[in-house]
Amino acid sequence: MVTPAPRRSVVLPNEVLKMILMNILIFSTVSPQGKPMNASRFAWLHKCLLHKLCLVSGQFQAVALEVFYENNHFEFISKTSRRTPLMPPIHVFHSLRHIRVQLVLTDGYAGEPIVLPDGILDTKIYFRNTTDLFKHCPGAHTLRKLSDLSTMQNLRTIQLHIVPIFTNPDLEAAIAIYHQARFKIGARDECKITVEAGLSDLKTALLLSGLCADS
Repeated sequence: MVTPAPRRSVVLPNEVLKMILMNILIFSTVSPQGKPMNASRFAWLHKCLLHKLCLVSGQFQAVALEVFYENNHFEFISKTSRRTPLMPPIHVFHSLRHIRVQLVLTDGYAGEPIVLPDGILDTKIYFRNTTDLFKHCPGAHTLRKLSDLSTMQNLRTIQLHIVPIFTNPDLEAAIAIYHQARFKIGARDECKITVEAGLSDLKTALLLSGLCADS
């Protein structure tokens, strides 16, 4: 009997893998360059292709995720105050380069409804401190993640769109809570912030607190 020769295997350098993946994930009809990657598009791409690439090997997975996140423009959108935008795991934040984030920020949360003879009265409890803010405002959680510049050090552009739901008659007190949170977001090339509903005082407070360097 002749013992067959051991099967030869070749480990491609990461630079070669990146070139291959660039054509698969970026320069293709599957993921055309420059088209924003939103939640629905990511789910479709992940189901059809991305998760299969990640199963090849640990090396292939690391390179595939790096290429994917570095070369796509991502949109993380939240349209409700009860949820945070769907974002990637924090360990790949350093690979993000271009993102647009939409958040809903509030100045309070729903309290226990009051039962009256003629109906039910909804109540709202306004934030008293940053503990209340982070406990009851999902959007603030996302801002805190984005404020960790050590994980976002390679970010080139960020567009932050804020949808405020503020009903506290004492607007200054509501804004002061956000000022105390000391959010800090930055990017190498461009950092823009827009605030809906004409709350210029909120926008000014966020800018002054160092949330974003540009407007």
